[in-house]
Amino acid sequence: FYGFTFEPIAQNGATVTINPEIGYATFYDSEHAVKVPADVTPYVFGEDENYELNLVSYSDALMLDYGASSFDNIIPAGVAVVLQGANDVFLEYVVTPAEDEFPVTNYLLGTDVDAQTTNMYGMPDSQFYYYALTLNANSEPGSVGFYWMNETGTVFENKAHKAYLALPK
Repeated sequence: FYGFTFEPIAQNGATVTINPEIGYATFYDSEHAVKVPADVTPYVFGEDENYELNLVSYSDALMLDYGASSFDNIIPAGVAVVLQGANDVFLEYVVTPAEDEFPVTNYLLGTDVDAQTTNMYGMPDSQFYYYALTLNANSEPGSVGFYWMNETGTVFENKAHKAYLALPK
């Protein structure tokens, strides 16, 4: 999402800066589980309680998929999320046992480095639309959402530690 930066801090965490006028940013780290502050809400893009694709809070996704009532504010390594919160969110790196990491339904993907988007199915990229979390083409306040990054919704260059969305056509 344009409007946030990712800064690794001495191997113990990372800071994600969220533009206060927007209130959202995306985050992805394939190597580190992170502890999310209590005043920040992480979301995945999955099925809601009505089986419709939507942003779903990570805790609700755990409830829907596993009946879990708490996630201890830990996002496992490799889970792409949308963060809702304020400026300068510090995400502490944590170590979690593999048995504590529950995969949830999530169509968000991410990259650790600047890289071209791809899909999670290994299918031709031409069979998918690719979206980034950003403001609409006119940068109107309150228009934050998932939008194509080019005129046809094809692959684009994703920034390091950002999440994106890939949906079948």
